[in-house]
Amino acid sequence: MKITYKLALCLNEVFQKYLSKSFVDHESLWLEIILIVNRKKTLLYTNYDISMAESIQKLITKNGTITILKEAFFYTTEVLGRRLALANNLKNQPTNMHALIIAYCQRSENSRWHNSYIERGFYEENNEDDFFKPLAKNLKQQCKLLADQYSDVSCRRRKEFGRYWFINQETCLEVAEELSLFDILKIIPLQSTTNKEPPLLLVRVIESLNKKYGLLRSCGLSPDFWLERNISVSHLTELKQLCIQARKLINNENMSKSNAYQQAFTKLIAGTKKWAGVSSFNELFHSILGQNIMNNQYNTELEHQEPQLEAVINEVLLELPEDYPDDFNPVLRYAFITLIVKETSLYSPNNNGLINDPHFLKLINRHSDYASLSKTTLISTLQQQLYSIIKKHIGH
Repeated sequence: MKITYKLALCLNEVFQKYLSKSFVDHESLWLEIILIVNRKKTLLYTNYDISMAESIQKLITKNGTITILKEAFFYTTEVLGRRLALANNLKNQPTNMHALIIAYCQRSENSRWHNSYIERGFYEENNEDDFFKPLAKNLKQQCKLLADQYSDVSCRRRKEFGRYWFINQETCLEVAEELSLFDILKIIPLQSTTNKEPPLLLVRVIESLNKKYGLLRSCGLSPDFWLERNISVSHLTELKQLCIQARKLINNENMSKSNAYQQAFTKLIAGTKKWAGVSSFNELFHSILGQNIMNNQYNTELEHQEPQLEAVINEVLLELPEDYPDDFNPVLRYAFITLIVKETSLYSPNNNGLINDPHFLKLINRHSDYASLSKTTLISTLQQQLYSIIKKHIGH
């Protein structure tokens, strides 16, 4: 199961626990999220280069002092707590974080929330309905807190399409441009219905929040130093591919690190002017970034670090539909996510496997290339196509 989906499952469970009450203790909720992330065997990267004493810290809570991993505190506050900047291609559309608010409105036990939506516009505030006054108070505080500290993209979109507004019938309340996961927990309605499956938008939000952090870890770079540095996700994605190719050469060809990275870089840059923002291996090798990658990535003398390679390859595998969307038609994308990300089987005794999934069968019927195939041929075709995509980008 993909690590971000596993985290979304855990967070959704915690949200539902607290949102089922008439009052939310946000400090306790925040602490419970830290404790989830603190389960390093299931959710966190382990840094083998530092001792256990260096990796832990004391956290004082209202119920006493607890010991947690420093990385758990960092991940919760700096990764999950980060406000997502507006994507340049959104134009007048709400962000996934704004859409997640509405997804939880749909899960409220009170139907008053169900007709809510968020959109941009040049509207006037209307706060006459007493039902939404607590929400109006929280939204106003968040707008005041953010003030004008949002991205240039948000600034342009506000001028072109107006501000974001929460709308429900006559109620119209301004919503902050950029929100964090913890911001929306102060907005979404209490007493939500129980649903173990996390909203798809929660999964997408966590994937967006985790993207740069995960890439830094895949490249052997310390997020606490590099997360706020001016290095793009696209460059990190290319660096991750470089690390994987170099590691293969180190393992299979018994090359030195410098030779492996140089050969991998030469192969990847062929036919392009730049790779990961640099035009030559020497430029990368003599940069602080390059030195960090080659000094920290895969210490071959430490046998216990070998599983990191598998973790990196797994992360690349799980992100193929996002990194190479043109290779996946809707059927292949759904099959990939169901079989590989969610680890659902093709068949199951209670007919819950992919081959009996109603949504999957609808996709099949809409796609002429698959609709006429027998069940056996369909399975064989999908397996071959998915294998070809994986081999193309990972080589396994």
